[in-house]
Amino acid sequence: MLDALKYGCGIEALSAFVFENFYRFFRNILASGNLPLEQIRNRLVERSKYLLPTSADGMIINSSMQYEIEIKKFEVKTSGQKILVNFSEWKGIKKMVFSDFVLTNRFPNNVCLFKNGNVVVCSDFIEFPKMSNNFLVVGFLFQTKEHACVKPYLSTKYNTFIVSKLDERIGEWNINNLLCEMYTVPYKLTDYAKLPDITLPNVPNRWFTTPIRHTIL
Repeated sequence: MLDALKYGCGIEALSAFVFENFYRFFRNILASGNLPLEQIRNRLVERSKYLLPTSADGMIINSSMQYEIEIKKFEVKTSGQKILVNFSEWKGIKKMVFSDFVLTNRFPNNVCLFKNGNVVVCSDFIEFPKMSNNFLVVGFLFQTKEHACVKPYLSTKYNTFIVSKLDERIGEWNINNLLCEMYTVPYKLTDYAKLPDITLPNVPNRWFTTPIRHTIL
């Protein structure tokens, strides 16, 4: 532990034996002591060809839902679009479930950023045309975006803003133009126990908003 603090690195980087921390990995893929490098190479090729890239590399997918999500992640990666995994509605709450996040029409999961730079508060989702699995986000646009900070960097360069002036006119955005979900909280609020309604236009509230990084396409 002292060496980890002294040299500013993780304990896993301070092994006395170069491959000691990966012993279990090698033990699992080596069948014998004959031609070990060839065995390692063959197992790595097999993993790259036949195993889906799960969050824990090389682990067996243990449920049909996980399999479906991993397939959708692969489709997202190859298509350049946010592909919907599931859509549901219950008691007025609509959920759009993607491979790595959920967008709803209720705060705090109802603020998103589109590829054209629009920060939108979602109020509804509609499928258009019907049975097409193509959805439109219905909501309201923040008309003003300001820097959240200018030092040590411009926050807007990383899509982090102070937003305000919610448009009272409703708009529609194609879900395939979605860039990410946004984490949004009131800016300089005195009492965070009473959050203002983010869906109300023509109010002086300002909001700090930043991308939820794992949802960025």
